[in-house]
Amino acid sequence: MNRFTSCALVTLFALAACGEVSPENEMLGPDAGQQDNSDAAPEPEPMPEPEPMPEPFICGDTCEVQSRGVCYLNECMLEYDLGFPDAFNRNVGGPLPSFIWGFAIVVDSPSYVTGLGFVGLPGAPDGASADGHIALYSDNSGAPADLIVAMDEVTNMPAGVATTFEQELETPQEIMPGTYWLMGKAESAISPFASNIVVNGSGFPSFPMAFVSADGSAPFPQTLGPANLSNNHAPNFFLRLMAPE
Repeated sequence: MNRFTSCALVTLFALAACGEVSPENEMLGPDAGQQDNSDAAPEPEPMPEPEPMPEPFICGDTCEVQSRGVCYLNECMLEYDLGFPDAFNRNVGGPLPSFIWGFAIVVDSPSYVTGLGFVGLPGAPDGASADGHIALYSDNSGAPADLIVAMDEVTNMPAGVATTFEQELETPQEIMPGTYWLMGKAESAISPFASNIVVNGSGFPSFPMAFVSADGSAPFPQTLGPANLSNNHAPNFFLRLMAPE
């Protein structure tokens, strides 16, 4: 090999090593070797930070301090009664063991029933026992219908003394606006409930009352049967409620 041949070969190898004579290298563009990401999914945007949960309101004595009722079920609520919690100081009369009877009340706003009660004034001689209790019923076309809640029976009520008997419910009973019925019954026939008895249309309130034939010694039925309505005395039945302010 002469000097000119070896020089040409050296030059050829040098050019190949530099990529100047390779057909493949001639076809590659300036971005050769770089990955094409044109079809790749976009990067997800970072999730926003969650807003902190508000601290639960604990009313404590705030309601009383701000004259907003009382703290009940951790809400400021107003207490109120429906019915007749104040004694009329007269006894009812009538064959109570044969009937469940009472009157309608109207609830104006969503409320919680917290208790039921009545004023007892048995007109019985000393030593005689008296019993009684009341229940709350729903309304159906102007008459009592389905049992909502009942208080426990009160026994051995003192005779001749107006005494208030009230039972607080362990679990408040929520009720919606509407008409309801306070209904009472007793096993004894000695007139246990205090009441107003209207004479000649004057005196205390008198309004339609529902009378349903029933066994006074049995529990309050889940549904009351047909009721007779009659203007009569107003017994001392009442309902204690709480309503959000």
